[in-house]
Amino acid sequence: MRVGMSAVFAGRLRIVWMTHLSAEEKALFSSQPTAKMMHEHMLANGRYIKEGDKEATAAVVAAREAAQAKQAGAASDVELSSAGKSLQADAAKAPEAQAASAVSDVQFLGEGASRKLRFTSAEAVHQALKDGYVELNGQQFYLSDDMKRVLTAKDKAMQKLRQGIMNANMLREQAVMAQRQGESMQKSAQAQSRIMETAMRIMKGRKVSTADEKELAQASPDLYKIAKSMGAIEQHKLTRKQKEEDDKISAQHDEDREWEQSPSAIPDAKVDPVPEYSVDVDMPESGGVDIEA
Repeated sequence: MRVGMSAVFAGRLRIVWMTHLSAEEKALFSSQPTAKMMHEHMLANGRYIKEGDKEATAAVVAAREAAQAKQAGAASDVELSSAGKSLQADAAKAPEAQAASAVSDVQFLGEGASRKLRFTSAEAVHQALKDGYVELNGQQFYLSDDMKRVLTAKDKAMQKLRQGIMNANMLREQAVMAQRQGESMQKSAQAQSRIMETAMRIMKGRKVSTADEKELAQASPDLYKIAKSMGAIEQHKLTRKQKEEDDKISAQHDEDREWEQSPSAIPDAKVDPVPEYSVDVDMPESGGVDIEA
């Protein structure tokens, strides 16, 4: 019996039944004291925190320790544990780290009237459009409406170009994978067909090579025993011409095995390099505002 953990409603984590469970299975689960208590506890006290949300996690840790201190009659000024302090510190640093990363993705090119702003990540462009300015060299440079329109258009074009190349590369790689899978299936089918042919030839008393006989014995020991038993009766009936034909068949089987064990001859997919994200916009020579300390 299986149950699934799923959706978040009103900030609480709920246990939901998998749709394929029968009514009897649901009733059996509900009657188990441990499962029932766990369900009720999660409904009453559960709280959903998105994975990676350190700020929310730190808040929950702080609230939990405050409640525990209150129950113990401790002072209202609760001292956080080292884990709680670490989580709070990480949550506080996260916005600063994100802002620093965005700044590092923006730089000036050229001088004077030909000066431009270069953005090397879509995140930096989106942050600049959201804020209406960029910070460089201790100054804020505000973006005009025309600059915002140019940035928006170039960002969309760059992302469309990159995505198009990545999609084309993926299709080429998938085509090569499909070809190699087909080749692998062909090799497997050929080997199975050869093994059955070898068994039939042995049953008829025909001559087979040591490699063919070993291959059959490894693939199907029972079939090999049956074939050898039946072939022992027919071996004395072979003609010289049949023996020569058997030698040719064995030689062909050796070639087939060599091909089956060789690496795929299908070359790797030819993929085009994806250009690095880069968007430029003209920046007036003046307009920087010093950032207040």
